[in-house]
Amino acid sequence: MIKVDYIERLTQEIAAFVALLIGKKTKEALNIIDDAYVHWLKISRQELLNLDKDEFFVLLLEEKKMQPYQLELLAEIMAEEGSIYVKEKEKLKAKHTLEKALQLFEFIDQAQALYSIRRQAKMQQIKNHLSVL
Repeated sequence: MIKVDYIERLTQEIAAFVALLIGKKTKEALNIIDDAYVHWLKISRQELLNLDKDEFFVLLLEEKKMQPYQLELLAEIMAEEGSIYVKEKEKLKAKHTLEKALQLFEFIDQAQALYSIRRQAKMQQIKNHLSVL
């Protein structure tokens, strides 16, 4: 029952976040994403973008001691941000952001005993974006 509650809550948070981005101009959407990083995760977007893969996971897991639901939320935020960069043809930012989102999703997928069709679909979507960058 706890896993069902967790999935339901996470799904609702992600849906509400994505709904905020619908129809927004790029700058406004990125401002919402910035606010999400700070509000939900207490991390600045720039702080994350400047880290390599090892530093990224050390920060999230050891320093910030993020739980799986927080990591999944961060992955969703980064995936949305990366999609915005893809639409805006900012290939380097898109690639960098989407790669980190994919790393998070893959980490969560391995760490949890809970299979998620939604997560698998999101990872495939990211891989598709990355294949054309």
